[in-house]
Amino acid sequence: MKLLAGLAFIVALTALAELLCDAHVLSPAIVAAPHDVWAALVAGFAGGELWAPIRATIFHLAVGWSAAVLAGVALGTLVGLTSAGRAYVAPTLEFLRPLPASAIAPVGLLLIGRNDAMIVAVIVFGAIWPVLLGAIHGFAEVEPRLREVSRTLHLSRAQTLWTISIPSALPDIIAGARVSIAIALILAVVAEILASTGGLGDWLNLAERSYRTPDLYAGVLLVGVLGVVTNVVVQRVEAYLLRWKESAAWR
Repeated sequence: MKLLAGLAFIVALTALAELLCDAHVLSPAIVAAPHDVWAALVAGFAGGELWAPIRATIFHLAVGWSAAVLAGVALGTLVGLTSAGRAYVAPTLEFLRPLPASAIAPVGLLLIGRNDAMIVAVIVFGAIWPVLLGAIHGFAEVEPRLREVSRTLHLSRAQTLWTISIPSALPDIIAGARVSIAIALILAVVAEILASTGGLGDWLNLAERSYRTPDLYAGVLLVGVLGVVTNVVVQRVEAYLLRWKESAAWR
């Protein structure tokens, strides 16, 4: 029912935009009519111009987000489980965390250049924090009684990490990963605009500069669709990895 209501709302907004554009209430130089946006999408896919930008953005997003998740979990484990990590690493992280990724992008351009590595680096810097903070909180809040059980069973550090710490921290880590993938998509588009090396961000930039309004809105629509798809995929992965929580709730 909620899905139908959401689709009905989208259809209503599309119809309203079409009416306003046809009545010339909205300037076609600023707002493209939905049928023009659809025509731009059809032409872009049929002519092959949109496939390369979509592939490039998916590549940047997948590599950058995966690296951010891995790095966030690794650093979160270090800080959350060890006193040395909290003493030596945490202060540096607290210094870097408030820095906006958009402010780091020019530094990336200067140090790395206009290439895929710069785009991935910007994504990693901006998307790592939700995962990192989730991992730190998850590992730091492991139930003390579970730690006592591990000591009673004489489990090694590796066994304790794998059987107790990671399952306990996993909900927080996945929650951070869901937040970070939205950030990663935003940063992928922003970095592509700055780097001008391909991707949907570069497509948007070129469309805006050449006053191709339908292509501009078509690119925005594709970014939104990509955001919805990635969120659904992460939700499915979350449901699979945390299926044991639902089973435990029924006991």
